[in-house]
Amino acid sequence: MHEGGKMLSRLNKFGGWAGDVFQACKQGAHKPGMFDLEVLVRDTRRLAEQLR
Repeated sequence: MHEGGKMLSRLNKFGGWAGDVFQACKQGAHKPGMFDLEVLVRDTRRLAEQLR
């Protein structure tokens, strides 16, 4: 498994939403994403709190 897959597996332990945040940020760094920005910001903040 590549590093991104390992990271996704670890994040999904918080819930599917955490893996979705990772994938959306990764995708958004390369091209415009097709996601709700309010949800992305909310869930990114939530993930940051979980990782503290």
